[in-house]
Amino acid sequence: MGCVWGDAGALVPMRNLLESPKLARLPTAARTQLVTGIAAAVCARYQALAEELLTTVRKTESSLKRLKKAQQADAGDGSAMSDSDKITLQLHLDVAEFGQQLVRFGVQPEQ
Repeated sequence: MGCVWGDAGALVPMRNLLESPKLARLPTAARTQLVTGIAAAVCARYQALAEELLTTVRKTESSLKRLKKAQQADAGDGSAMSDSDKITLQLHLDVAEFGQQLVRFGVQPEQ
């Protein structure tokens, strides 16, 4: 699974906007304020979607575990990553990349 923030990702429209000739003349403070506003909106939406995704995955995983236990005893050792663990890890990686992209735009993301 690729990162949604990469070169072909969600920030391409913002990069294109900021590189346009009209916006190139904006003062640095105004450009930073624009990027910060866009980033805040993107973060809020991403957070809502991530929370919804994780809730759905956990519910589905829980249901599948109950069905599996009802059919057979658990033969695994439980050391493998669950789907929700994998998705959580990918979301973490995506957010880290988003932060790096924001730094490239001149915005210091909060931890």
